[in-house]
Amino acid sequence: MRTTNRSRVLRATVAGCFAVAGIAAMSTAAPADTLPVVSVSDATVVEPVTGNAKLEFTVSIPEAAAATVRVRFTTSDGTAVRPGDYNKRASTVTIPKGQTTRIVNVIVKRDALDEADETVNVTLTDPKNATLGDDVGIGTIVDSD
Repeated sequence: MRTTNRSRVLRATVAGCFAVAGIAAMSTAAPADTLPVVSVSDATVVEPVTGNAKLEFTVSIPEAAAATVRVRFTTSDGTAVRPGDYNKRASTVTIPKGQTTRIVNVIVKRDALDEADETVNVTLTDPKNATLGDDVGIGTIVDSD
């Protein structure tokens, strides 16, 4: 196959357009420091005398975002141990565009043991349209026995 000057120019022009498009796409990406910072609060609940109670952790960004924010969360043992003290949770929290908070509930179970206060953790990971701030919320279960 014979290559002409015209085909070389065409290939160079097409390659140049892709290169320019790539540079333009990279330069319009928002820097990480302009994304909202998503954090989780600490929480406290008194151990229920009967039934269950809820630790309510607030996942928040400081001001309403221009895009929907998503962040994964998981619970883990502190001094409280699952499944006896609380129910395990792992999911995604979605803060819709224009809003700032969502609540993550962790069910705390009644036990008849006289013990010290206990803790359970909620950890945030894998943020979308945000960066992580305070990524661990500590939930305190105040003993009622």
